Amino acid sequence: MVLPLFIALTLMLAGCWDTTDIEDRGFIVGSGIDLGGTENGGDGITLTHQFVVPAGIGTPTDGGGDTQAFDNLTSSGESMFDISRQMTEKTSKNPFYEHEKVIVISDKVAEQPYLFGKVMDMFLRNSEMRRNIKVVIANGQASKVLDTKPQSEKIPIIYLDDILENSVANITEIQPIVNGDVQDKLLNKLSYILPLVTPKKKSIESMGAAVFNGYNNQMIGVLNGLETEGLNLITGNGKEGNIKIAIHQKNIAYELKDVKSKIKLNVDDIKHMHVQVNIDTSGDISETFGTQNLFQGGSLSEIEKQVSREIKRIAEQTINTAQMDLKTDVFDIGKMLKEHHYNLWQQIKDDWDHGENYFSDVTFDVNVTSRINATGNVNKTKK
Repeated sequence: MVLPLFIALTLMLAGCWDTTDIEDRGFIVGSGIDLGGTENGGDGITLTHQFVVPAGIGTPTDGGGDTQAFDNLTSSGESMFDISRQMTEKTSKNPFYEHEKVIVISDKVAEQPYLFGKVMDMFLRNSEMRRNIKVVIANGQASKVLDTKPQSEKIPIIYLDDILENSVANITEIQPIVNGDVQDKLLNKLSYILPLVTPKKKSIESMGAAVFNGYNNQMIGVLNGLETEGLNLITGNGKEGNIKIAIHQKNIAYELKDVKSKIKLNVDDIKHMHVQVNIDTSGDISETFGTQNLFQGGSLSEIEKQVSREIKRIAEQTINTAQMDLKTDVFDIGKMLKEHHYNLWQQIKDDWDHGENYFSDVTFDVNVTSRINATGNVNKTKK
């Protein structure tokens, strides 16, 4: 009894022998990946980590006002593994990934066949990496996103993370995608979209989506803000936004409050499938330019019809871009086929949005119903 007790007490007194002091850790909050930059001039990739500098987070009174709150460390090589090893040799701190928030990958990297999956592999296999790190595509160099100098935030990646969180309320943007979801897309070879961000000198613009074909995990194009709005309307991702219409040459803004969508598949003919999209919206009139009384002469009914027509036009423009230009399923129709028509999916999965590309021959029928909940505090306006 005495010997086991003595051993147990000795282990408790020894503490955690494999821990690292917090002062010796380099806290990484974000990473950027670009093409090129190898010393021998060959093709390669460049990795940039954004480290937090604690001394720069404080206030001017405690000495943090003149110190930059972040430090970007860059290294290049032929593989992510080699680059990671080089990175550890360039800093006295032990890279610590558990606080990483965003991975930014340049569109040039994403446009290379299969390369996106290869660079993501390190972020998926690393045991320190969490499964909720957001992944975005940079319109241009990823390093420029990490170099942004926002006025409202000391650390660019924290600023970007806040923007992505706020995108949930904007219908021209898609919801943040995390690395755990990206892995699912890579494994299932289903096409997908990722948020698209554009670096500015003092800000980062988040609008539109980068479109990836799941067959080779290659970025093959983008959806602009209006087309992303159409995507969110078709898929029923309830977001806020304005639909602008004109009645008697007077502009009216319809503010979306709720969006519901139901998609029905008719798969009787494999080569000519039919998809019915029923979109139901409700919203308020947020702004009018004119003198008409909104409660007279069927004005509200006419506005609802015009809003429905405009939503249908936006949705059909997105469908046309996806089928004719991108030839890629951004609506998760393939996922629905796999879940509800598995045997059929096994027959066509290799030719869904590549090869024979059955997706491009799908007939979409969009039906929209819109309702006005409120017209604001007044029922008519004056110039």
